Amino acid sequence: MKKIKLLPALLSAAMVFSLAAVPTFAEKAPGAFGDMEGHWSAEAVERWSEAGILHGDENGNFLPDKEMTRAEFAQMLVNLMGYPDKAENRYADVPADAWYADAVLKLTAAGIMEGDGSNAMPDASISREQAAVLLCRALSLDPSADAKIPFDDAGQVSDWAKEAVAALSERAMIAGVGENSFAPAQNINRASVAQMVSNMVSDYVTENGAVLTGERKGVVIIAARDVKVENADLAEPLILAPKAAGAAVTLAGETHAAQVILAARGGKLSLEKEASAQAVTVEAHEVELAVAQGGSINVPNLPQHGEYFYTGKWTYTLEGDTAVYEAQSGDALENVAADLLLIPQAYEVKQAAPAELTYTCEDDTLLITVEGEDTLVMNTYEVSADAVRVEVGIEYTQPEGAAKLATADTLEGLGAAQSAAPEAQTFFVPFGKEGTLTRYLLWTDEQGKILEVNRVTVRLTVDPEKPKDM
Repeated sequence: MKKIKLLPALLSAAMVFSLAAVPTFAEKAPGAFGDMEGHWSAEAVERWSEAGILHGDENGNFLPDKEMTRAEFAQMLVNLMGYPDKAENRYADVPADAWYADAVLKLTAAGIMEGDGSNAMPDASISREQAAVLLCRALSLDPSADAKIPFDDAGQVSDWAKEAVAALSERAMIAGVGENSFAPAQNINRASVAQMVSNMVSDYVTENGAVLTGERKGVVIIAARDVKVENADLAEPLILAPKAAGAAVTLAGETHAAQVILAARGGKLSLEKEASAQAVTVEAHEVELAVAQGGSINVPNLPQHGEYFYTGKWTYTLEGDTAVYEAQSGDALENVAADLLLIPQAYEVKQAAPAELTYTCEDDTLLITVEGEDTLVMNTYEVSADAVRVEVGIEYTQPEGAAKLATADTLEGLGAAQSAAPEAQTFFVPFGKEGTLTRYLLWTDEQGKILEVNRVTVRLTVDPEKPKDM
């Protein structure tokens, strides 16, 4: 199972997206900036001022035509998303007590901004193409395969910025500066940043219990708890933002989401019947996925932020590296409305001693060797044309206070599983193959609270050739 690429790769030293230091801008009451009346960006500035994302100076002005610095841009993204973790300060020009240090280090930890290796160049302004790249990273916007840059100066766009500019151009999320020119190297001002973010983000949800409906063509950022998206069509990513730690979002009715990104620690995504998510990306720890019967999700490249545990009955098809899961029954754990559950890291997964099961062919005999019998019971086997059909049972000890048990199995390098039950697992092991069966035991009390999670690993090997007469 491959690890997920949490964010696009960091740029090399030639593609610097570090931050700039400027005097901090003070908070001002929403809509009260003295220099915004009649300005073309007034609506966007007011939107992000009211949301607490952009602020003015100590004199009550927003300074819309002033170039935005890298420090301001960093602080704006941290305000927008709420990144919690900070990287170690390796920048010689970022003092620990600088007003922008927290934002610089948080964006560095998130993989969004990077210096040249030793400096963050905190006083520099940010260019239009740099702003495009950083926003695309933060909001997970990628270009389509045939996306083009429509501007006459497309050849002046740096190689590292072409995908971002193309992604925003094809979505009509960026505009040029006149005469069909994008001016990629031109520094961007504060008004243009506010407008660019507004073009990209259709909904910024900060109200707990909010309900979204209808078509959404921009990014939807959830920064609140218990949000429901009902009968909606989401063309761009829905992001459960890092600032919404522990929050839950539900896709209900005939909601169809192109991509859901779970970036909030302890966040939970629930899909009700008929709802679907074309791709679910997990970028945080202790996340839960709950899918009701009839719902479906695609989970490309599950990340290594916990153990994945399947209950109920699922069917899946493979599309490249993506498993498309469809819940076929509702027999999930009581009080855990999930057929696909990511076990949070808060629950220690106790690993039993690994067992080994080896099938060796000698003449016309299939010899079976079992090691670690305290955790493994080989029940039956049957030889077919190209594989051994094996039923393997797992012995276990019920923890004190446990009332219910659910099991799940994952296979690596082996044939598909045929069934899953607490007492046995049946699957095919092709000749000449070896792999690993991992059995998960999820113990709960009567109310469905997880008490203990056990894991048993069984290594299986089958000789390259089957017995001649079998």
